[in-house]
Amino acid sequence: MRLIAAVLFLAVSAYVGAKLWSSVERSPETQTVRAVTLTDSAELEGIVIRREQLCPAGEGLFTDGERLGAGTVPSVPGSALYYRSCDGLERLSPELLEDLDVQKLQALLAEKPSPQEGGRLVLDHAWYYAALVPADEPVPDSGRCRVLFEGFDAPAEANILSLSTEENGQRALVLRLTLGGDAYMTLRKCSAKLIFSQYSGLRLPEEAVHRDEDGNNFVYTITAGVVERRAVDIIYSEGDMCIAAFSSDADGLREGNLVIVSGQENDEGKVTA
Repeated sequence: MRLIAAVLFLAVSAYVGAKLWSSVERSPETQTVRAVTLTDSAELEGIVIRREQLCPAGEGLFTDGERLGAGTVPSVPGSALYYRSCDGLERLSPELLEDLDVQKLQALLAEKPSPQEGGRLVLDHAWYYAALVPADEPVPDSGRCRVLFEGFDAPAEANILSLSTEENGQRALVLRLTLGGDAYMTLRKCSAKLIFSQYSGLRLPEEAVHRDEDGNNFVYTITAGVVERRAVDIIYSEGDMCIAAFSSDADGLREGNLVIVSGQENDEGKVTA
């Protein structure tokens, strides 16, 4: 009898303990909000071509990046930018880009630099980037676009001049740019990214985002142990990940906030452990 009583006591104690444990408010699962930038782009490999000519007498007479007025160099009727560096590819002119196909572009990319003495003159503010692009990328054959050159922090605006037919899984793309600056004027053979779309905001797990009766999105965060509801504007969603727009509101979601991702019931103002 004593053994049966002991077993019954342990069973009742375990049941009561389980009920008490289930009633305790446990801390919900959270995730720290981080700022992200998601870019959809195509990889390019190409060559920059400008209207240029050699300036052998420039060494020691002009400074790098100096704009020379019309008539400063007898052979140049208009103004020009002077640069000391010469790679021997100044002879490549924009006319070579007319009716450009993959085979012709591959030949341009195979051209070997041959440093020259003196300097070079950039004769036109417009310049061109001819690049190979995978044929399966959704590249338009005209219009405006943005291209991010390797080593640069911000993309440059460009016009798409032509896009060739496919050859061996590639196409030849020609862009026209007018962006100035010494860094761009020293580009020759370089890689870049053609940017289709770009989203910058706060990364959120999909299960953390809720929607109210009016269709507004919001999340629950924990600040100093208190549950808070914060409105969010979802600008991108794919799979189990969302990106919310940065908010200027005082009570908007911020990087570093703890957002609740567990599926338990949440109440604004509730205190958690």
